[in-house]
Amino acid sequence: MRMFRFFSLFAGALLCAVSAMASPVEFCSSGGVGGVVGYVSGNSWTNGGIGITSNPGGPNCKSKSYTDPSSGTVFGLGVSGGRTGDEIDFRESIKLDFGPGPGATVNSFEIIVFFNGPEFNDPREKGILAVVFANGTESEFYFEADAQPSTTGLSSNLGGSWTNRSPMTSAGAGWFEFTNPFGDQAVRSLKFLSVDRPTSSNNSDYALKNLAYTTAVTEPVPEPTTYALMGLGLLGLAVMRRRKSANA
Repeated sequence: MRMFRFFSLFAGALLCAVSAMASPVEFCSSGGVGGVVGYVSGNSWTNGGIGITSNPGGPNCKSKSYTDPSSGTVFGLGVSGGRTGDEIDFRESIKLDFGPGPGATVNSFEIIVFFNGPEFNDPREKGILAVVFANGTESEFYFEADAQPSTTGLSSNLGGSWTNRSPMTSAGAGWFEFTNPFGDQAVRSLKFLSVDRPTSSNNSDYALKNLAYTTAVTEPVPEPTTYALMGLGLLGLAVMRRRKSANA
């Protein structure tokens, strides 16, 4: 019985240990991109364990006042230049890379300055999210502001749910949170883009506020030599046990 317990404990210690690490990442603040004031050098950087690339211009922060849940300012990440400065316009993108390995589970992400048209004579904003999953498959999803006269609604084919954090009005932020958009499917990268609105002088554009994710951390599996040593140890214990039984 003792032999069995020892083997169980030893084998359990050799199994891959998988742990989860939740990492909410704010991409902008009053201090600038990643807290760096006036960040303009290059278009690739790392924040919160995520590799981030702005294309084609460098990154910049967009700020907007909000009225709900309380009065203040919210910040989001966009691309410098373009039709609307410091937002993700048509032909611009913000890409998030979670690196090689098991990928990451996206718990939530938030966007701001996302409007449905009447507030600033804009078109209804429409964003595209291009996803590369950890299993190698690729998909595109969309999220779009509802038609007039709604000021808080969205339509989307993303999974999970969305919450309006501040109404999309001229006095508000157009701030939305998307929760559990891909379920338990791990992703390797996300690319945030906008859809062209050729019939309008304006365009779809928005900024990325934050993202919360969970990544699997897998401990290395022992090498064959370790298994051989374990086998020799167990064999030695078995021999000792038999000798004790014979002498009893």
